[in-house]
Amino acid sequence: MLTEVANNRPEYDELWRVLAGWLTEDGQKEAGQETSKQYAMIRAFNEKVQVAEKAFAAGDPKTADAICRQLLQLVPNEIRTLRLLARIGKSFSHFEFCIETLSRCVETRPQDTTLRLEYARALLSGRRYQESLEQCQRILDVAPEFLSAYELKAEVLYNLAQYDAAAQIYRALSELPGKRPQTLLHLGKVLKTTGDTAEATACYQKAAEIDPSLGQSYWELASLRSYRFSDEQQESMRRALDAESASPLDKVLVQFALAKALEDAGRYEESFQHCDAANAGYLAIRPYRYISQNDRLISCFTEDYFAARRQRGLNSVAPIFVVGLPRSGSTLMEQILSSHSQVDATQELDEIVSIARSLATPGQQGQEQYPQSLAMLGEDETRRLAQRYLDFVQPYRKGGPLFVDKAPHNFAHIGLIKTLFPNAKIIDIRRNPMASGWSLYRQFFGDSFLFSYSLEAIASYYKDYVALMDHWHAVMPGQILTLRYEDLVNDLSGVTTAALEYCGLEFEEACLDFHLNRRPVATPSSEQVRQPLYSDALDHWRNFEPYLGRLKQALEETEGIGTR
Repeated sequence: MLTEVANNRPEYDELWRVLAGWLTEDGQKEAGQETSKQYAMIRAFNEKVQVAEKAFAAGDPKTADAICRQLLQLVPNEIRTLRLLARIGKSFSHFEFCIETLSRCVETRPQDTTLRLEYARALLSGRRYQESLEQCQRILDVAPEFLSAYELKAEVLYNLAQYDAAAQIYRALSELPGKRPQTLLHLGKVLKTTGDTAEATACYQKAAEIDPSLGQSYWELASLRSYRFSDEQQESMRRALDAESASPLDKVLVQFALAKALEDAGRYEESFQHCDAANAGYLAIRPYRYISQNDRLISCFTEDYFAARRQRGLNSVAPIFVVGLPRSGSTLMEQILSSHSQVDATQELDEIVSIARSLATPGQQGQEQYPQSLAMLGEDETRRLAQRYLDFVQPYRKGGPLFVDKAPHNFAHIGLIKTLFPNAKIIDIRRNPMASGWSLYRQFFGDSFLFSYSLEAIASYYKDYVALMDHWHAVMPGQILTLRYEDLVNDLSGVTTAALEYCGLEFEEACLDFHLNRRPVATPSSEQVRQPLYSDALDHWRNFEPYLGRLKQALEETEGIGTR
């Protein structure tokens, strides 16, 4: 029996030591000696695994990676080593590598549901949602009591825009005492996306009542534009800042929520102080330094580059890409376009970024990094990637001939977009940089836009955005439509007509009544775009102008961009 256990889980070196002693006592001297050697080898192997794990934990992934690869030469499918390699890959956003590595683990131990769940999470991170859903179901087929698999399944369903199914799971989980606060937050997110603001609000309030130190519940309430915190709630938030049970992230989220509460009360200086503290707190948790990529992009994507590749991609005119800075009107433009009978809304998709990452081959000799790797693709591979994108988008479409992909950061990937889809329409929506900069700074995005937690980084990002868009216009004249958010607010009919004409669409009155569009919206602007257009937000940032000197100075230093 002991021999069988040791062979099934050979990494447990103590089992081999005990087995060696038992064999020796049983008179099996030779077998005991061989088992002792096995124990010594496994013990040495385990010590190296521990060294690799400590190196990774200490912020030295290069050493950890080197050790792991040495160990895999000794034992090719050693589970702990593969899992650590997967974690290293994920830390660098190399999701495909992470998925491939964990797939080997699952093949080695197909009955290990915890391992399969880790694999399903990796598939989710890599936006391979359907495959992740299939793995979740495989787990639940054999372990229906595995609650974490239900949680992950609901998250995958949300990303697949299957909101009713996701809500059903979250409702069931919210009845379980140990899962209730976090699950209520997830349920609230689904309800907010589908436009049920009242029930979403009730979920967030209940989560705050159950766990007053849970910062996310306050932030979710703050993210509802119409919500106003009571004096009692504000006092609860202040207590949460001093609570020992509150994590650093909880405190960051409470600071953001307090900033919103004080802003609503007209106490702008105090509001800014809390907002400033929240941003500094998150940078302490997630240190970040902005690094420009413009030089690499501009040097690669020239007029000659596009002239040589006009026939490389697919001729599809279906995608309309809306780009710009976050919080600059991109969701509003998406809402207007998707109110047209010929245009589908999707989500804030990351598939273009995912394709770019797949072309960024890290450290392989003889292969170029992105974007140079894109220039080396042949016609067949270029069209394969274009079809990959269309296949990814298909589950989100509703049958219209056109669809909107509203991912603001895609402005950096217009070269890739126009390589895959030479006929794609691209709308760049801009806003006064002081207004959009402040809107970014007061918003919590998690890890989505790390530049947004520093006023100086926001200015640098804006500078690169404007410079890169100028480059795209120069090398592809007439192919990109640039609109201003302020013009859209002041002349909705005229700007909407111009956008529809650019997309080859006839004018439809429904586009002006965009607030009646009941489609799900999964961005921070979900409430605003379900209301008629209002102009009072255009200069709202001026309430904070006395405290935004760092942003203004940084913008002025970026080649005099000012309010361009």
